[in-house]
Amino acid sequence: MLIWLALSCFLCVFIEARKLTPFDLDTSCETFTNHNTDYEQTLYKLWEAHSERINHPLMLNLQKLDKFYGYVHADEENLLHKYNSFDNVSSTILNDIYAELPFLNNNIDNLKKYKENAIYILIRNYELDDICETILNYVNRVVYPYYDFVFLNDKAFDPYFIEKTSHYILNRINKGSERLAKQLIRISYGLINNDIWDPLQNIDEYNPSLNLTRLKENWEQQEKDNVLYGGSRSYRNMCRYQSLGFYKHPLLNDYKYTMRMEPGVKYTCDFDPFLELRENTKYAFTIALLEYENTIPTLFDTYKEYPFLKYKQAELFKFIQGSDDGYNRCHFWTNFEIISLDWVRSVEYNNLMDYLDQKGGFYLERWGDAPLRTLAVVETLNVNEVQWYDIGYFHNPFSSCPGSYEVRKLRKCCCDAWDPENMDKIPNEDAPNYNVPLGLQDFSCLKEWWKFGEGKHFLFKDYDNLFT
Repeated sequence: MLIWLALSCFLCVFIEARKLTPFDLDTSCETFTNHNTDYEQTLYKLWEAHSERINHPLMLNLQKLDKFYGYVHADEENLLHKYNSFDNVSSTILNDIYAELPFLNNNIDNLKKYKENAIYILIRNYELDDICETILNYVNRVVYPYYDFVFLNDKAFDPYFIEKTSHYILNRINKGSERLAKQLIRISYGLINNDIWDPLQNIDEYNPSLNLTRLKENWEQQEKDNVLYGGSRSYRNMCRYQSLGFYKHPLLNDYKYTMRMEPGVKYTCDFDPFLELRENTKYAFTIALLEYENTIPTLFDTYKEYPFLKYKQAELFKFIQGSDDGYNRCHFWTNFEIISLDWVRSVEYNNLMDYLDQKGGFYLERWGDAPLRTLAVVETLNVNEVQWYDIGYFHNPFSSCPGSYEVRKLRKCCCDAWDPENMDKIPNEDAPNYNVPLGLQDFSCLKEWWKFGEGKHFLFKDYDNLFT
């Protein structure tokens, strides 16, 4: 009803020399009330967002009526255009606006981020059950989960996988939210080129110094030596692709940031992966821990031979510096990471990755993407471009749960801060009433990050405004 009043008011003052937007209201009109100012201001902001190519569904499919700059709701019956009485306008339209006004008024400037950023998932068809569980958890933890999803696979996705994952992403308990999700979220399913996924198929072209027969013998020995995934060729392909391949896939061309999602993970606190990013952040993580030493025996020495090495001047080097200038094995756990795609597409990042790739460590040893990403952070970024997320997160066998009671309360966490696997928990110490002492597990590197990185903090500064 109020939209119709606003549009009627607009028409009564339209005869002016200047061009009007649909939201220029004349308060002298008898139909004008202070109450519809909320609609006028919100719709104006939506129009500004729309002009920036942010197609938020609460533009209500307003369509342009030639030169008069009038807009009508283009539902199936075109109600506002067809009828002269606002009594015939569907209440659904008004209810949708009422429901979304608080969010829009507080977050209109952030709407653009919904179209610039995406949830990225590298997955196989048989991991369907695990990813559906994770998506359902994500939808209930991210307050406004309208980000796009990009699924990548080295095999074609089967139709059932596509049907089920799309259903879990778009389905909502609230029908209004479900309509918004279906209009706002784009879901893409991409196939990775086989030559890119498995370069050993053309081993002479990839790296003439490698021999596939000797590699397989080496993998068998690593399996016997209990190197984690030491016998797996596909795991090595995955680590290599996550290090230097995923951001080149054409389905990610239009995005600025991605959050990596893995099947089977749990988010146990409320958060927003992109609205919480600081303006200059290029890399964000939640867990930092030690890498298995037998997977990377020569990685750090290889890195130090990089011809453009500048780590000695890098602010972040102390985070990974061990005794005798060696590697302390600290790395950011990449199964949860938020990445600036501009950063990983940069010349500096790719020069380093290409150099390490040509050394053959992904296949001669079992280099993982996490220590390589960490070296790239150290080599190319400053401390203020890296951000730690103090959220509840579980990926078997490790978990993260905020140690502060206030953080857990504000984020509505359901994680156990006293779980022995929690990164913030002192091993074998009895829990106090509310706050977990930050002694940290021996396998955690967060204490190194707080010492040499950004320091200890508890909350995104605008958390109250964002989630309450």
